[in-house]
Amino acid sequence: MADRVKESVFGILGPPPDGLRVLDLFAGTGALALESLSRGAHDAVLVERDVAASKVALANAAHSGFADRVRLLRADVVRVIARLANQGERFGWIFVDPPYATRDLADTLARLAETRPFQPEPVVIAHHMWRNAPADAYGDLRLVDSRRYGQAVIRFYRVIV
Repeated sequence: MADRVKESVFGILGPPPDGLRVLDLFAGTGALALESLSRGAHDAVLVERDVAASKVALANAAHSGFADRVRLLRADVVRVIARLANQGERFGWIFVDPPYATRDLADTLARLAETRPFQPEPVVIAHHMWRNAPADAYGDLRLVDSRRYGQAVIRFYRVIV
């Protein structure tokens, strides 16, 4: 995610509420989770399948002084969501930023809606290329805002019951 897009996302989200936990799916270098921690999030779980990116994310967490507040899982995102939910893990901000060339975004959003690993009033932030928009709703996970930045789109989903 480009820096100007990331700044816009965090401007929209505002400060994290007390005790907010972050789930960073397709974490890459961990930039979104680490930015959340720097703004006051309690802790973060990063999910990244790529070995090299995982190493960079852990090094970035250590360099930023957040190693004790970050847990990295090297796993398939869609599978790990159910495992986290079954273990009682709950998150307030969930970042979904798959590589543009994959079709993992819709499957991930559907799994989140199905398993509901949510703290109260969660926000799911999805990043995608403008041509590959996911649905506006997955169960009671509903699109509430969408912003386009060149080719990139950020979609904000909330639980609406």
